[in-house]
Amino acid sequence: MTVDVRKFFQATDPGKTLVVANPEDRKYYIDFSSVRGGKIIEELKDNITFFSPDDPTCVLFTGQFQRHQGDVNSISFHVNGQYLATGSGDSTAKLWNLQGKKLGEFKGHKDRVRGISFSPDGRYLATSSFDGTAKLWDLQGHQLVEFKGHQNRVNSVSFSPNGQYLATASFDGTARVWNLQGKQLVELEDRGILWSVSFSPNGQHLATASDNGIIRLWNLQGRQLKEFQGHQRRVSCISFSPDGQRLATASSDGNARLWDLQGNQLAEFKGHQGWVSSVCFSPNGQSLATASGDGTARIWDLHGNQLAEFKGHQRRVSCVSFSPDGQYLATASDDGTAKLWRIENLDRLLARGCDWLHDYLTTNQNVKGIKQKFFVHQNNNE
Repeated sequence: MTVDVRKFFQATDPGKTLVVANPEDRKYYIDFSSVRGGKIIEELKDNITFFSPDDPTCVLFTGQFQRHQGDVNSISFHVNGQYLATGSGDSTAKLWNLQGKKLGEFKGHKDRVRGISFSPDGRYLATSSFDGTAKLWDLQGHQLVEFKGHQNRVNSVSFSPNGQYLATASFDGTARVWNLQGKQLVELEDRGILWSVSFSPNGQHLATASDNGIIRLWNLQGRQLKEFQGHQRRVSCISFSPDGQRLATASSDGNARLWDLQGNQLAEFKGHQGWVSSVCFSPNGQSLATASGDGTARIWDLHGNQLAEFKGHQRRVSCVSFSPDGQYLATASDDGTAKLWRIENLDRLLARGCDWLHDYLTTNQNVKGIKQKFFVHQNNNE
C-alpha cells in the first residue's frame, strides 16, 4: 500500500478531519484520535476492516499476484512464510514470493490442479489434479514422483506431519495413503465423492469430507473411527486444529462447522451468502478463516462470531491459507487471481506508520512545519 506521508500525518492529527466523500482522502481517513478514545470510525470499513471496537485489529489488502490463465483453486503458504503456491484450472501450479513475483512453475498435469501441499520441511510441493493423478515436485519445478491409482479426479492432497507420506482424496470415492516413492499403502473406501482429506497433527488419523455431507475419521489402517453428520450438502474442505482436538468443515450448504473428535458439533459459522468452499485454522488455533462463493473470505472466533470480512475478488473465493506467523491471509479465486491480506493489530500499524514518517522527515529536512508538529503529537501519545 502506497502512503502519501503528508496525508498520513494529517490523518494522525486529531485536529484534522479528511473528507470521507473524497475518494482521494478516503484512502487516508484514519482518525487516530477516535482510536485513542476507543472508538472505530465506521466509514473505514470499505478500506480497513476492523475486527471489533474492543479489539482494534485491522486487515489491509497488501497486493495481488499475477494471473493464472484459469481460475485459482488452491493456495498454500510455505513453512517459512516467505512463499506461496497456487494451483489453477490452467493445469499448472506456481510458486510466488510475497511481493507477487513468480519464482517457479510446475507443469505436467493434464487437467486442473485442485489441491496443493508443501512438505513439512519445505523441500517439496505435492499437487493433485482432475487428471486422476497426484505429483511430487522439488521447488525448482522438477517432477519427482507421480501417484497413479485413482479412477477419477483427485481433489485433495495432504502431507503427513513427518513428511513421509501423502494422502489423496478422489471422485472415485476413495482416499489413499502413499509413500513418497509412489507406492500405495492404504485405501479408505467411502460411499460418496471425496472432496478433501487431511492428516491429524499427530499423524495417527485421517479425516475425509464427502459429497454426501458426511465427515469421517479414520486410523491409518483404514478403519473408520467416527462419523460426523450435520451438513445438508457437500463438504468441500476439512481442517484439523493445530492441537488436533477439533475439526473444522466447510460446506456447499453455506455454513462452516466446528466439531470435537467425538462427532459433537461445537459451533456453526453463518453469514456467507454462498457456499463455503474452504476453511482453515489460524496457527494459534484461536480463529478460523473461510472462503465462499459470495466472493468474500471471513475470519471468525471459535464461537461462530465473525471478526473480519475480506472483499476484493470478482468471483468465488475458492481457498484460504494463513501464514505460519498468523500475520497474513492468502486467498485464491475463480477470478484468476490470488490476493494477500495483512492482519495486524492497530497499535502496530500506527507505530509502523509513525516510523515511516519519522524516517521521511529525518531524510527530508526541507519539509517545514511538519516535523515539530509530528514530535509534539508523538510525545503526547506516550
